Amino acid sequence: GDLSNLDLLDCAKNHLTELPLTIVCCRSLSQLVLKYNKLTEIPLRIGDLKRLCRLNLSGNKLVSLPESITQCSLLSDLVISENRLSAVPVHLLQKLSQITTFSISRNEFTTVPSSSPDCYQNIQVLNLQGNKIRIIPHGIFKKAPKLIKLNLSNMALQMLPFDLETWSGLVELNLSNNSLTSLPDDIGHLTELETLCLSFNSIESLPVTIGGLTKVRVLDVESNNLKSIPMEIEYLSLLERLNLKDNQLATLPPEIGYLSSLWDLNISENNLRTLPNEIGELRSLQRLNLASNTFLNMLPVEIIRCFLLNYLNLEHCPLYDIPAHVVQGGPQGVLIYLKEIGPYFNRDMMVEFEEDDELVL
Repeated sequence: GDLSNLDLLDCAKNHLTELPLTIVCCRSLSQLVLKYNKLTEIPLRIGDLKRLCRLNLSGNKLVSLPESITQCSLLSDLVISENRLSAVPVHLLQKLSQITTFSISRNEFTTVPSSSPDCYQNIQVLNLQGNKIRIIPHGIFKKAPKLIKLNLSNMALQMLPFDLETWSGLVELNLSNNSLTSLPDDIGHLTELETLCLSFNSIESLPVTIGGLTKVRVLDVESNNLKSIPMEIEYLSLLERLNLKDNQLATLPPEIGYLSSLWDLNISENNLRTLPNEIGELRSLQRLNLASNTFLNMLPVEIIRCFLLNYLNLEHCPLYDIPAHVVQGGPQGVLIYLKEIGPYFNRDMMVEFEEDDELVL
């Protein structure tokens, strides 16, 4: 039949090993989805698809892209993740200046495609995850004001460039699963950030400039080497989820009490010996995970003021300063006990658990 007016072609997950050359006759195609097949190449004349706006080739076995792809000048979304690519055609990003989403994750790149900052002027979403890139070139994103989502996770990064302030438009930054030991002070200039993922690195401390991230809602620092949290965390008033699991924290700063929007706090697998009394100021807190803090013998009585708390995990916490029979009664029994030893609290001020609330001890 005549497919010259076909606008969308979705051939995902069809075990395709090759494409018919006639596909380039579908001159009206604006969206072509070929993800999760077994393609080793695509037609050399792919550039004949002049109206193509979105091309998804992820999950194939491609080792190269034809030069003619640079003729698809209307491309806005190019997803070539999960292939065997180590390079793209020279000047790809210069010629495809309309691209806003560019994903090359889980390939074999060792350098960032194109070292020219001009190539990233219109990029909004860039995913480099899971490549073998060790260095992000200095100045690479200094002309990328529209870049809002950047994924640099699962690479081999040991440090970040010193011009991090030029990434100032970012809303989401993923740096997890690298080899970072520190963060530059310039991180505080990323004032539009809402999500910052730093998990599974070797970061020993957070810079005090972290307080500049006043719009951040999710901060994930799981599995690092943090021994303390800077008091400047108090300025993250919009923070909703804070993951500090698997670090070396012995306590938290009193300023934690200023996190008025925080509803999910994970401090499990640390070296906590105590919690600040200010924990009771977290009136939005719904989930608190303290599991596997093997030095934690007591909880502050103020914790009962977290009225919305419906998940409390105390598993593998000794709590030796609380009577054994109380501990055996579970988290609700522990909270009742704390209420009773805190004479300046009354029952109306205490958190109440529903039958379906999750309590772990």
